[in-house]
Amino acid sequence: MLSYNVYLWAQPRESETTLWEALYQISLSTHGAWCLLGDFNTILSKEDRYGGNHVEDHDIQELTNFMANCEVLEMPSLGAFFTWTNKTIWSKIDRVFINIVWHEDATRAVVEGFDQVGDVMLSFYKDLLGQTSLQRHPIDPGIVLQGKVLSPEQQIDLYKPFTDKDIKDALFSIPNVKSPGPDGALVEKITNRVHIWATRNLSFAGRAMLINGVIFGMFNYWASIFLLRQNMLEKITTICRNYLWGGTEEHTKVPHISWANTYKAKKHRGIGIKDYVAWNKATIAKLVWTVATKKDTLWVKWVYGRYIKDTDWWDYAPAPGSSWTWKKICSTKETFKPDCHNSHDWQFQGRNVFKVSTGYQWLVEGTKVSWDKVVWARASIPRHAFITWVYVQHRLPIKARLNRFIPQSDLQCLLCNNTIEEDTHLFTECLYAIEVSDSLMQWWPIPCRNTYADLTASLSRYRAPKAQKQISCTIFAAAIYFI
Repeated sequence: MLSYNVYLWAQPRESETTLWEALYQISLSTHGAWCLLGDFNTILSKEDRYGGNHVEDHDIQELTNFMANCEVLEMPSLGAFFTWTNKTIWSKIDRVFINIVWHEDATRAVVEGFDQVGDVMLSFYKDLLGQTSLQRHPIDPGIVLQGKVLSPEQQIDLYKPFTDKDIKDALFSIPNVKSPGPDGALVEKITNRVHIWATRNLSFAGRAMLINGVIFGMFNYWASIFLLRQNMLEKITTICRNYLWGGTEEHTKVPHISWANTYKAKKHRGIGIKDYVAWNKATIAKLVWTVATKKDTLWVKWVYGRYIKDTDWWDYAPAPGSSWTWKKICSTKETFKPDCHNSHDWQFQGRNVFKVSTGYQWLVEGTKVSWDKVVWARASIPRHAFITWVYVQHRLPIKARLNRFIPQSDLQCLLCNNTIEEDTHLFTECLYAIEVSDSLMQWWPIPCRNTYADLTASLSRYRAPKAQKQISCTIFAAAIYFI
């Protein structure tokens, strides 16, 4: 892979805070495409570690905050999920992160092999020789010499007496927005982030990557700590939907495709954005299995002593006066019980260990489509793939479709001006489309050329070497995008 900046580092325990701050400063001073890769020595979710001590919330906080602050996305990987083990503990600590400019760059080159990657990196750093580095502010020696001390005035303030009235006045002087609850704080953080992104000219694919990377990372961290209410989940979903299709947190454009299809997996007609309501249920289900397996934690002991007592957890029903949180956990238990093969046996899909990702897939499972690998080919440019995804579902905003909702005064095709602009004409009968198809056929052998719908089906069944099929799918997506 080729980028403008590549940083590799090891993470010493004694300088974690300095490391995250240094990376944040790098992200502020870098305006081009850049990536970070290597051993981060920390995990991003509770499922990134198997065995050893229980994963606490603070274990995933640092990397989650780093992704949100630096606005980087994790690149998908192939092969083994865990990257480190001592035969007792397995962890995923090696990752590759990219910024949105890298993701949007259509001219990036892809190389494979140890020697080829080494040549690219060597060439990059050779080009940097002789260039002037960024100017840095000089260190103020006065601050260094002062050390970690308080001024005499500050020391006197610490010893000043205070009364109950002073405490009351200080508390009542804090505005209501100073300390919002978990719901309001998360929505506010996401809204502020989207408001900043709205100033950038990003493609649909770029927005989707930010939603599925940065926003979902923020949401997942909070969902692992709090039980989030339905109205807050709906607010986050609304913000993400508005940003994906309109570019802002406010509703400015009607979505081309319903959110119910958008958040599904790519193989189920969607683009892989997470459904926050379903993910929240799967996260709560993790607590259900924690109680079922009687995990050795203080919270589980308190739950059995306060609520369950001698009752079987499988048959347990909450009392009417129980808290909303406890009732939510119990209702989630009833949702997931049907997929346990045997009654009173807490094996979800035949496994003793419950994974949030597995529970989520069970909740949102759908019908598999035949064209997912054609549209989302690994070699395709993301913005080309996104437009192709809209095309195969016949939701492109062409004149004939727009006329169904808003009457159009002119329905003629802008490319040939011969007939009405609709799917069949625009990608099959239009003179411009025919010229594009003929040029592609002369340059690269594609299995079918009757219609683009036939071509989609043909590519799905195309029997060819992997590289040839990937190139064919990439050309198909590019043709749709530029037409």
